[in-house]
Amino acid sequence: MKVSTYLSIILNVKILLYMINENYYNPVKNKPLDIKYKKG
Repeated sequence: MKVSTYLSIILNVKILLYMINENYYNPVKNKPLDIKYKKG
């Protein structure tokens, strides 16, 4: 049981880090689109 809970904690942390990275990098990806819309 201890090993499975340890693995589930690692999975949860990885998912959290992935979500945080997406939140940080998505605005950077969307900025060129904003520039295109402003020029248009």
